[in-house]
Amino acid sequence: MTAAYVVAPAEDALEPIRVVSPVIAIGAVLFGIASHRPQRRLPWIFLTIAFGFLVAAHTVWSALVNRENVTFPTLADGLHVGFWVAALIAMVELSRQSESEHDAFGGYEIGIIAIAVGVGVWLVVAEPYFSDGDLDRSATAWAAAAPLIGGLAFAASVRSAAARHFRSFSPVVLMLGIALQLIADVIRGTQEIRDQFGSGGVIGGLGVAAPLVIASAALDRSMAPENGPTSPSSALSVGRTIGLTVAVLAPLTVLLALVVSDLGSGTTILVVAIAAFTSVILALARMWGLLDAVRSLSERRGQDRLAAMVEHSSDVVMLVDESGNIKYASPGLTGTLGHRAADWIGRPIVDLIAEEDRDTAAREVERVFSDGSEATVRFESSLVRVDGQRRRMEATFANLVGGDAVDGIVATFRDVTEQRDLERKLSHRAFHDELT
Repeated sequence: MTAAYVVAPAEDALEPIRVVSPVIAIGAVLFGIASHRPQRRLPWIFLTIAFGFLVAAHTVWSALVNRENVTFPTLADGLHVGFWVAALIAMVELSRQSESEHDAFGGYEIGIIAIAVGVGVWLVVAEPYFSDGDLDRSATAWAAAAPLIGGLAFAASVRSAAARHFRSFSPVVLMLGIALQLIADVIRGTQEIRDQFGSGGVIGGLGVAAPLVIASAALDRSMAPENGPTSPSSALSVGRTIGLTVAVLAPLTVLLALVVSDLGSGTTILVVAIAAFTSVILALARMWGLLDAVRSLSERRGQDRLAAMVEHSSDVVMLVDESGNIKYASPGLTGTLGHRAADWIGRPIVDLIAEEDRDTAAREVERVFSDGSEATVRFESSLVRVDGQRRRMEATFANLVGGDAVDGIVATFRDVTEQRDLERKLSHRAFHDELT
């Protein structure tokens, strides 16, 4: 269809091709939704709406193309902006769908890439207006509106593809299709404000190909991540880091080139300077957020390791509140004493201790509270198993009341029954003669 549009000699046959292209795209997206049943259909529904705007825009344009005294902007241009707004919503929703728990910084990345694209759009579309006083301001604004919104959509599509390492067919093809449409609209906008755009040509051909490329993303099973082959998002991938670095440096490079070469209007230099400053701020915010995420992840892994050690330890570890009641009991309580941990939540810890040692243990618990934060007491007592058997335990109580990680008394009981029995046997043998 693109080749036919570019080489066809009859102008009357060209514009219907541009109308048919987004119609086929609508059918492809609907077919993809029905075939692959993505869990989140909203992005694809908005993509269908975007193609609907494009059908209307091309239909209006085909009716106006052969008329005389048609001035830019037209209704077709307004519908074209509607296409980009719907496409932007679709791409943002897809990029949000690709975010992982430890990589929720899509807004920063989209902003950085969009600024870089926006600077390019400004130089190509808006800068000629400030350099040439004969161009109409409203026409220039309309010509820049669609590509600027398209730059945001392209940034969101890059974010979505990067989240899956550019290895998944659907997001990569979406990114390429959005890029084709964006290039076509940027060049078309510069031609329309000079009344140079018409039927045929490579630029119009890109407008035919782009909707079909975008829609082909819906035909692959990777359009539904839960069904397609996906990989976890990486916050530190080399490709992503290089891409974001290039996007951050692009406005700074353009600004330096404009200042050194003394090219561009004062308005353009101001806009590019603001864009460069904003891009750097977003990059710093992204870096700060990434460092915070790495720190949080390291802390969580440390806590997970500590929790795993506690869960698999034979020692009994408990967390006691200021009233002496148990708030947490490790699985060691079941393994050592046979009690279910859940049955002891909210009960006094001294109830676990044998009656003959209970008063002593209660005094030690009171002492660890009265000695204040970070106080530690150690003592031995007998704990009663669920079958009534007594086990000699070495107890350690640490006062961590008011702490950030743990707010309470951490009580650790280590079974020393066999050790004490052995000590008694050795003592008996040392002072007794087995013969007499």
